[in-house]
Amino acid sequence: MTRRSLAIMILLLVASTSLATTARVRSLGGQSDYYEDDSSVQRWYGALVDYPNRAHLDAGDWNHDTGDIEGTGGGLHVQFDRAGKWGTAAMHFGDDLPEPDPGGWIRLLYARRFGKIALGATFRGTSYSQAASDPPDQNLLGESRFVHDLGLGARWDLSDRVYADLAAEIREGEVDYYDNANGIVVEDDGGFDSWGARARVFHGLHDRVAAVYRLEWYHDQRPISDATMNGLVDMDAKIFRGGLGFNVLVDPDNLVVVSIDFDRNEENRNAQFPFYVDWDYGWRQWWRLDVRVGVESRVLPWLTLRGAASYRRTVDEQVYSYTWTSDYEERVYTYDLGVEVPVVLGVGVHFGSFDADFVFNDRALFDVNTGAARRDFGEGDTYTSLTLRYSF
Repeated sequence: MTRRSLAIMILLLVASTSLATTARVRSLGGQSDYYEDDSSVQRWYGALVDYPNRAHLDAGDWNHDTGDIEGTGGGLHVQFDRAGKWGTAAMHFGDDLPEPDPGGWIRLLYARRFGKIALGATFRGTSYSQAASDPPDQNLLGESRFVHDLGLGARWDLSDRVYADLAAEIREGEVDYYDNANGIVVEDDGGFDSWGARARVFHGLHDRVAAVYRLEWYHDQRPISDATMNGLVDMDAKIFRGGLGFNVLVDPDNLVVVSIDFDRNEENRNAQFPFYVDWDYGWRQWWRLDVRVGVESRVLPWLTLRGAASYRRTVDEQVYSYTWTSDYEERVYTYDLGVEVPVVLGVGVHFGSFDADFVFNDRALFDVNTGAARRDFGEGDTYTSLTLRYSF
């Protein structure tokens, strides 16, 4: 059994049950690193060669609790020639990222295969701005944030039954901050100080079973504006992610995905102008253990049903402090420990080249992103999402 046949084995079901990115990923419990899906190209850039000629639209996440629609986006993949000799290019876009990078984003990708290795490159830009005056036309308080990522990736055929995805990035963070009431005008370019690297390995244990190993490290160091501290701060976050998953192809129409995942994030935040903020220092330690089981079944040629359940244990420990004098410090400490058992249901419908995926998610969403941005512990809102796809 060659690596190509192993990949085709895993991708066969994916192809037969739709590749509609966000909604499908959430229907299987999140974290697409543990199975093949075209959303993989957001993190594994060399994988783009396996997902040519398609367009998708994420209609947004409807929050049942607030009535808001957020997280709209989409993408386009184009292979330049039928044989793939000149590679594949892609563009993805979206909005409403979680903190600390709210706003809209765009990603450009290119990948090409060279024998057993497919190489990919990406640029991603995020932008956000807001301004307000109180009273009007006087004490302007505003900010603009810009984040730029440059990344490289590879999909590598290691043997007949093993292939690996590798990726690495550097990140530049910039904040333009205006506080006329206190006479603060700052244009802070942090440079490309953030960096990260990750790897995953698909290992064919059997013709219908593949193990997936995943490891990631990211150092996110840049200026941001912090709502809790109410000012401009320097963030230094160290992120570790690791886990193990299994894909079991019961038959060509039924897939079971099982994974266990550990995420850990340690952050320090230091105010650049301590005199004008609520807190001059913040520290946070956040970790999550997530065990998932997802099932995908094509019950009719035009209909796929999906569902997943997770056991999610999260610890969120935070400290905020303000040093008034050398012998007096104001301090607030919080420690949250919680267990959630979210259940997700999804439906996929298929009509020729068109696919539509729908998901009902009763807990915080999974975000395809790298760095400190994430949905925080305690977000228990209910969401409905829809993704449309066209293959050509």
